[in-house]
Amino acid sequence: MKQQKTASSLLTDSYQREVDLKSANIDASSFIAAIDHKKVLTPALRELIEASLALQTTNPRILAARLKRSPATVRTEFQRILAVLGKQD
Repeated sequence: MKQQKTASSLLTDSYQREVDLKSANIDASSFIAAIDHKKVLTPALRELIEASLALQTTNPRILAARLKRSPATVRTEFQRILAVLGKQD
């Protein structure tokens, strides 16, 4: 038999997910700062990297839904990220 989760268990799970996301955002910020030391990435491109790391995916449909952009825009932004980072020393 499956056990139903109690309200406190659900709150604990929800809190843990929130902590995990905050931790992922801090890690993402550190990662972005390390790769973009010249500050050439736009805020939109930084946001895409953060979302990709937090959700652990590069799937344009998933990221587009999260960021409220089209999948085509997300694909183009990934190309821009690669082009920008490829130009750095």
